[in-house]
Amino acid sequence: MSLYFALENVDLDWKPHELHRFREYWEQGYSIQQISRMLKRPQKDIAAIILDQSLEDQISVRYGGIFGNEWASKSFKKSS
Repeated sequence: MSLYFALENVDLDWKPHELHRFREYWEQGYSIQQISRMLKRPQKDIAAIILDQSLEDQISVRYGGIFGNEWASKSFKKSS
């Protein structure tokens, strides 16, 4: 049985300015899709840094989770 290496196709290298921008976008409520577009990185890279930064207590839990304000606004429109 061979070993499986998780996340081989995910870029886990983040430059300090990218990490700073990611944290700003997260705190501003941008969704994973929006952050992916703005940082020009695949959503799987963003998902990995969300997990990392959450485990390191560098970002906070937020309303809407990975969907941020986008989820909140869609939920509000559906209930109106």
